[in-house]
Amino acid sequence: ETETKLCGACSNELPKDAFSKKQWQQKQQRRCKSCVDSNRDIDTSTSAAAAAAAASVKSSAQTSNSSNANASNANANANSKQKQKQALKQKQKQSQKILKKKQTQKQKQKSVRTGRWTTEERNAFLRGLKEHGKGKWSKIAQDIPSR
Repeated sequence: ETETKLCGACSNELPKDAFSKKQWQQKQQRRCKSCVDSNRDIDTSTSAAAAAAAASVKSSAQTSNSSNANASNANANANSKQKQKQALKQKQKQSQKILKKKQTQKQKQKSVRTGRWTTEERNAFLRGLKEHGKGKWSKIAQDIPSR
């Protein structure tokens, strides 16, 4: 089915190719190519009548659909509120995880020693190296809590 629009000057329903691109995109007062070429102005009496008829059709369609729209809007609002609650819970969980991670990092920073290693730390390191192997630094570090 070919889409047609009303020319405001000659009041004819015409297909897309009868209008320029700019005129086709006009929402209300458009003129076909022949009316533009002949410099014919838009007839305000016919375009006003056409607009009134379109508004009448639109309002009757809105009235019949309003009860369905109200029901679907209520469902949409309920779903929207539920999604907002879920999103808020997720954000709260993420915030708690981040806070806990920062607290853990601060605790580790306070308990970590710097400087020369003690004999006990050195021996613990060597034991961890033998037990876990070279390159397993996180496992070895667990054997040396002060570092």
